[in-house]
Amino acid sequence: MDFVLKAIIENYVNSVALNGVPVNYPQIDPITGHWRVFDPVANAWNDTGQSAEGKTPEPGANGNWWINGVDTGIPFAAGVATQVEMGGGITVSNALGGWKNGDSIDPADNVFDVLRRLLNPVVPPVYVQAVLSLAGSQPLEREIGEIISPTLTPTWNQNDGGELTQYRLSKGGIVMYSGPAAVARTDAQFQLTASVTYQATADHGQGPIKNDSDGNPHADGRIAAGTKTSGQAVYTPRRRYFFGFLETMDTPDTSVRIRGLAQSALNAQVGTIMSVYIPPGGRGCCFAYPASLKAPASILHQRLNMNVMSGFTHILVDVEGANGFAPESYRVYYDQPEFPYGGEGETFILTI
Repeated sequence: MDFVLKAIIENYVNSVALNGVPVNYPQIDPITGHWRVFDPVANAWNDTGQSAEGKTPEPGANGNWWINGVDTGIPFAAGVATQVEMGGGITVSNALGGWKNGDSIDPADNVFDVLRRLLNPVVPPVYVQAVLSLAGSQPLEREIGEIISPTLTPTWNQNDGGELTQYRLSKGGIVMYSGPAAVARTDAQFQLTASVTYQATADHGQGPIKNDSDGNPHADGRIAAGTKTSGQAVYTPRRRYFFGFLETMDTPDTSVRIRGLAQSALNAQVGTIMSVYIPPGGRGCCFAYPASLKAPASILHQRLNMNVMSGFTHILVDVEGANGFAPESYRVYYDQPEFPYGGEGETFILTI
């Protein structure tokens, strides 16, 4: 970069000529802080007495250097009085700093403006799109047949977009609410028997114009008026699986009996683990999950560290969903020894 910068400066300075005579550009005196200009007649540098701070030398039409609108009386070159002839400009062929390929640097351009654009290029503003998100009251996975009344809460981040003008909330692709503001809405109660999808959209106006790093308006990238769409909030029904210890000797072969087990969770899968502790006096344990899944990989007797699945009874039982929703066939594995468990109890672990 140093080589390129040096070449640009030298080409720029040497491109300024008066009747073909190279010009020495004014310099800042490091001691006085004044501009000094080269007198080609006296072949010497002269202090102009003009402070360099905030002032830029410029070539005058009369052939003299001018500083801050004041004629120094010192010509660019010997033998030049009135006619100023400038050399050819520079076409940028190696983009650098704020200069792009094809840009033209004219000999009459202020050298400090040239250097400023080179070393401190103008940075355009970054425009950030508006964002709309939607959150449904948790959890999104519910037991099939459950009665729900979810609350859908939007979040509108305007960022550099325009103001929100219209908000819509849809359920299953059908608009259930439309208004001028993104507000939370609670749906009426319904029984969840299939997946239900909520999604929001918001119309917004054109965003404002931001300034670049020089404080000048820069419209490129300005956010146009448009519509933003949120992600989906999907309520998904799942079958519950059940497990627990048995307190009596009656066979766990009904939906009521299975649903009455102490422990349960949603959406059993291959790899799901169920652990049942049978306290002293317990009459056995039971595991139940949808029959659409495979048989257990094992049922471990924890204290003995032994797979005892062969000792469990396996039956199929139709088990209802929440609120009596349509039953589904379940695999049921249970163990009921002749005598209650004693000692410190036992733990059995089923892995699907």
